[in-house]
Amino acid sequence: MSHLDKFFENLPERLDVKDVAELLGVSIQGVYAWLRNGTVPGYQIGRSWFILRDELKEVLEAGRGGLGPQDSDSDSDSDSE
Repeated sequence: MSHLDKFFENLPERLDVKDVAELLGVSIQGVYAWLRNGTVPGYQIGRSWFILRDELKEVLEAGRGGLGPQDSDSDSDSDSE
């Protein structure tokens, strides 16, 4: 069993935005940004989003999307100001 398997083993199959933010140590706004740009796969019903645990785990295993704090991208943001 990998460390990532252990990290996810006791989580529910469906996570909300707050769960993912706490799990990964990022802001709720950062998780919403990942959902909007497709970095993290999620599903929206009305105004609520949910993320499937196993899909999030796959993203982390693959190292896709450069998951990291959204605020660390300040260099690229300063060009547009």
